[in-house]
Amino acid sequence: MGKFKDLTGKLYGRWTVGVRGHISQGSYFYNCTCSCGVKKLVLSNRLVSGASQSCGCLHKELLVNRSTKHGMRYRHLYHAVSDEMRRCRYPSHPAYHNYGGRGIKFNFPSLKDAIHWIENNLPIKPTPKHTIDRIDNDGHYEPGNLRWATKAEQRANQREYFN
Repeated sequence: MGKFKDLTGKLYGRWTVGVRGHISQGSYFYNCTCSCGVKKLVLSNRLVSGASQSCGCLHKELLVNRSTKHGMRYRHLYHAVSDEMRRCRYPSHPAYHNYGGRGIKFNFPSLKDAIHWIENNLPIKPTPKHTIDRIDNDGHYEPGNLRWATKAEQRANQREYFN
């Protein structure tokens, strides 16, 4: 066996090393606590080499982050804004001719940017009856031309004749 190096109290990944336990095949087990609260026996060589970074919570977190674009899929605002974007950008959308087809643009780099702007800049927080509306019906979906409105308010703001 090589020279013993006490790891007690040190951090390795998300592990905080506790009291040294028994020895197995030349390596010590340590009682470790993960930053998420899980306690587990971990071999010293797995800590030092980086082979064990956490109890598994780090792997799960990285997996979720890799497979999640923005984390807003189930929010009401996400659906409202994504439909606005599709109406303006995709000719296959059934309402495209009333939006993108007549020159209305969705002037935000991404859905996430649009949602962030709306949440931080529109003064009235909506009820479930509110949706995003353009103040100038012939203007674009862009900062300064958006507001929360009920269906009745939107009907009063719409064009009289649809093509």
